[in-house]
Amino acid sequence: TNVGSFSFGGTSMTASAGSITLNPTTTFTNTGNITLTATGATSDINFGGTTLTGTNTLSLVAGRKIVINNPISAIYGTLNLTAPYASQSVT
Repeated sequence: TNVGSFSFGGTSMTASAGSITLNPTTTFTNTGNITLTATGATSDINFGGTTLTGTNTLSLVAGRKIVINNPISAIYGTLNLTAPYASQSVT
């Protein structure tokens, strides 16, 4: 599942038994709370080059790992990372 831009109220997205990849130019603007979940023991979340502006909380939950491959820019807000079926490492 590829994700581009969000500019609406809080929401959640789940990829069942699959990974989520955020495009390098993904922007979250005034979105409230957002949770992205990739379920399954081999499911990853790949992102970076992401900008958060006015987002309350962005929560990323991956079945295996979360890969941050570019800088993250945040103006206000919180970033929560969880990879419960892995060794809790972020690369």
